[in-house]
Amino acid sequence: MDDDRPYEIVADGKPTGIVELQVDGSSTTSRTTARPARPPRNFRVGDNDVVRGLQGEFDKAYKQGRWFC
Repeated sequence: MDDDRPYEIVADGKPTGIVELQVDGSSTTSRTTARPARPPRNFRVGDNDVVRGLQGEFDKAYKQGRWFC
């Protein structure tokens, strides 16, 4: 989780052939999954809001050549 771009792990100065990928960190800190400290009893994020939020995050990551999980 060093970076949100995939990168090859280097050990002892040599490439290992192993690529590090971010582990779903983007969606766990997303505004689409954020909840108020004291949500009302009927609090719910709409499905369309979630899709729009994730689509926006994907589009940004794609434009920047970054990993999106």
